Order: sequence, then structure tokens, then C-alpha cells
Amino acid sequence: MNQVVKDSNINNMRESLQEKYEKQFSTGNQELNILVAGLSGVGKSTLINGLFGYDIAQAGIGKPQTQEIAYYAGAERKIGKSERESQISFYDTVGLELEEKQREKVFFDIKNLVNRENEHTPHICWYCINSEGARIQDEEIDFISQLVTLKIPVIVVLTQAYSQSKADELEKQVRLEVKDICDVVQVVAVESHQESERGSIHIKSFGLDKLLELSLKYFHLYASEGKYNDLVDSKVNQLTNVLINEQVVDKQLKRKQARKVVNVTMAGAASIGAIPIPFADAPLLVGAQEMMMVQIGKIYQIDPKDIKKLGLGTLITSAIGKGIVGRLFKLVPGVGSVVGALITGGVAAVITGSLGSAGMAVCESSLFEDIPLDNLKDKFLELFKSTSESIQSKEDMDAYLDEVEVDVKVNHHIDKEAE
Repeated sequence: MNQVVKDSNINNMRESLQEKYEKQFSTGNQELNILVAGLSGVGKSTLINGLFGYDIAQAGIGKPQTQEIAYYAGAERKIGKSERESQISFYDTVGLELEEKQREKVFFDIKNLVNRENEHTPHICWYCINSEGARIQDEEIDFISQLVTLKIPVIVVLTQAYSQSKADELEKQVRLEVKDICDVVQVVAVESHQESERGSIHIKSFGLDKLLELSLKYFHLYASEGKYNDLVDSKVNQLTNVLINEQVVDKQLKRKQARKVVNVTMAGAASIGAIPIPFADAPLLVGAQEMMMVQIGKIYQIDPKDIKKLGLGTLITSAIGKGIVGRLFKLVPGVGSVVGALITGGVAAVITGSLGSAGMAVCESSLFEDIPLDNLKDKFLELFKSTSESIQSKEDMDAYLDEVEVDVKVNHHIDKEAE
């Protein structure tokens, strides 16, 4: 009795994979709103530039929300070099000064923003203080104390923390005198050279990944406590994905997210690959693998049209691709039996995982090293071959699948055809 997988079954499996992508990795049409507060000249724009790679002030696209608050809509910007619009919008307290009436007016406007509870409501507040001042003014202590009474997490960011002693002293004072803030983080947003008695000192940027970590932590905490009235779990997940995709400081966070995409696709590929016929499943896998690469590209701010430059579709069906598939099949006995169907699924998962790992690496190089993706085609092929060729036995294959936590024993949609 022969077993065949009909086109409708393949389409069902791909639709199932797309549903999983939508559930876990979609950003939907959500807008993450960040309030960046603080006095003029404390480095708010530089902070945003360091985290996301664009300078909102230099772009000149801020629209007055009120006389004291500027609004920078995400839809006015593109994400990195991609054609997708940003889904992060910013509020900047351009009019905040130490004069009492001015502070009261700014706080009144912020309170109105937070209380209106619509798609433009701020989700996170970063209050910035220049560390070089070494002390926080009483007026700022009062203002931050007012901010923490609102339904929004407030993180105090000590910018330009070139001097550790000054920054440490300022952080100690903030934690002592300002109650109920979520946290304090010291930051140097861009690397710089500082002159001293001993000559020029090179200071690398730091603290941005910590600010990102804290922002995600307290965003999730406030959401779990119901402080964002309009945020259901799906929206929280989508806004989390927005922040992960658009930040450009934490490689590990992007790798973790991309690895999840690869693992989900490997499980789907194992199902699609459940045909007990050597090589026949390779063309069927291409659709799922291309979907995977497009999803990885979103995490690394790369357009689908650039992903296509890697030539994934032709790679799998080329002599090189077929050779790798054939070698993996030969590692295990029983191809063609029921056991072989599961082995075929395992081979499909390994091929997909090898492609995914290679894709993650070249996408990361493209984003963080500013290398055009089409210049990385040879590296992509080399990494694909290297990963797949590292598996020399069935035991290696099993260990690889265990390591990435992919279970190939899935329910296969196989129709039986009478002999």
C-alpha cells in the first residue's frame, strides 16, 4: 500500500504553520508608545538613536501633542533599511523645565495622555537625567514622584554615565529619594572619547540592553496586573514582538526570538516531510522554509525581497541540496517503512534547522555589521552545509533534534491510497 500526501494536506500544514507564526511572532497593527521625559539637553534623542538606530529629533517629524509635548509617530519612519513602517511612537517632553507652573502643565498633559486609554496611550516612561550633574534637583524629585502615581511603569535613565562615581552617587540618591519607581539604569547611549588629565579615554556604549530588559519586564508586569485596561494577552505579545524586532542593541534577544521561529518551522517541516520516499519531500519543504526565512527577516529588519536574494528555493532543489538530503537519509535504516516516515520527518527537520541557523547568522551580520544580504549568499551556503554535515549518524540527528526541542513524532496528514 502506498502513502501519498496530497496538495491539500500540504496547504493545510502550511496554513497551520502560518497560524502559529501569527500567534507567536506577529506584531499585528499594534503601536508601542514610549514617553521619554526629562529636561532639555539630557540626551533623550541620543538614547532613542542608540536603542533603535534613528534620531527622532534630527528627522524633524515631531508633531506638537501639546505645547510642551512632541509626538513622533512610528508610521512616519521606516524600520532600519526595510520598507516596513515603525510601530513604535514616542512622546518627548520638549517643554519640561524646573519652573513650577511649567512642570504642572507638563504633568497635566501626561496625565491626560495616560488616562485616555486608547491606541496612543503611553505604555512605558523613561525619565532621563544627565549623570554629569551628579545630583538630582528637588523639582525633578517631585515631578518623578508625580509620574509614578500614574498607570505607567517609570524607569529612571541616567544618561551620559561617563563617570562611574558620579553615576553611582546619582543612582543612590534617586533610589533613596524617589519612591516607587520601577528601576534605575545607567547608560552611555553612543561610544565616545572623553578627555582627561591622562589623555583621551574611549568609552563604549553600555546599559541599553539593560534598559530594554527592564522595559520588557515592567511592561509585562503592568499588563499582568491589569494596569493597561485595553491590553489582552495577544496585544501584549504583539507589542513585545514590536520591541524585540525594532531594537538594535540586544543580539541575544533577537537570536532567542529567531530560534523560536526555526523550532516552530522544524516541527512543521517534520510533518510536511512525512513521505517515505527519498528526496520527494525536498520541493514540498521549500514553501515552509521560505516562510521561516521571511519571519526571521522581520526580526532582523530585512525585507522579503532581500531574503529572496539568498536563493533558498533553488538551493533545496539544487544538486547541493539534494546531495545533503540524500546523505542524511543514508545515515539511518528503514527509509520507506512507517519508521522511515518518521525518519524522513527528522531529516526534513534537520534540513530546515540547518537553513534556519544559517539564515539567522547572515541576517544578524546584515543588520549589525551593515552588510547587504545579497553579499552573504556564499556565507549562507557555507553555514548551511557546515551545520548539516556536522550530523554524521542517526545518534547525531537525534541529539540535534533533542537539543532544539523538536519532536518529529507529530500527527502526519497522510492519505492512504489502495494498492
